[in-house]
Amino acid sequence: MELRACLFAHEWVLEQGRGIGVQRVQVVTDSNYVHENYNRAIRWSGSDWCSAYGRKVGNVDLWKALLRLRRKISGRPRVETVKVDRRSSQIAKAVDNGAKLAARHPTYTDDGFKPGKIGRTRNRDRRAARRYPAAGESLIILVYKMEVVSRGTQNIRFQTYSEDKRDFFEKFSAQADDVIANSLHRGNVFLVRLNDIPQNPRILEILAAMDKSELIGEPAGTVSEED
Repeated sequence: MELRACLFAHEWVLEQGRGIGVQRVQVVTDSNYVHENYNRAIRWSGSDWCSAYGRKVGNVDLWKALLRLRRKISGRPRVETVKVDRRSSQIAKAVDNGAKLAARHPTYTDDGFKPGKIGRTRNRDRRAARRYPAAGESLIILVYKMEVVSRGTQNIRFQTYSEDKRDFFEKFSAQADDVIANSLHRGNVFLVRLNDIPQNPRILEILAAMDKSELIGEPAGTVSEED
């Protein structure tokens, strides 16, 4: 959504920018993702949409749309992003409050099917998934979401198993090819082997399918907390 906001800002600049008589427009964002990757996207477009570490980039359709708008604007006026801290000003506070208000009062409009399989997470962990710091290890994971990144590659979101607590907690993500990803069914537990590139974590092999009820000590079929 932060990237979409940046995209909408560029659409406004393309339609209105020349008419307001300015040479520079700043798109203000509190999103590290948008600000840090705004210029990297140009390099990604020439590298088959892969990062410097060979990791397939997400949200490619949105980044492509943003680059198309940037080419059309072509410096008239010049557009740049500016990073601000969340709630650092009255405007930033108003945007943050507005987003929270919209989340509490959804419209319930049916926007149609959204791609990606969404399952359930456990233990009410509301934090976003982080890129898993892969180090060539084997790992027990509970899969809860899968997204297509590009042809032949999917992004897998999962929780990791804690032997001490006998349950699944932290949320991470890693990529996998279609052959592996299509066997990682959401809501199920697997022992997998990862590569050793923390900047581009990938699931290389499914070592075993595991019984979740045995790992966490609850009867099979017990409902988990929804993400």
